[in-house]
Amino acid sequence: MAGGFRYRGEGIDILPVADNQLKRKKPPQPFASAAADFVTRSSFFWLSASSRFFMGLLFSDLLSRKNGFQVA
Repeated sequence: MAGGFRYRGEGIDILPVADNQLKRKKPPQPFASAAADFVTRSSFFWLSASSRFFMGLLFSDLLSRKNGFQVA
């Protein structure tokens, strides 16, 4: 809609209404949903960071050995 009108009293005074007042505002995000979103993002971050760290340790350990894999 381009714009709307709000009637006051007997309809004599017609006040223009801004477009953003006509659109329904989104309900605020519940705290549980926001917390779950944060936990999911942070867990993905820590999982990727720790996996990269341990893979780096593994490869540096393998490269430091002269024979590669050593079977005891």
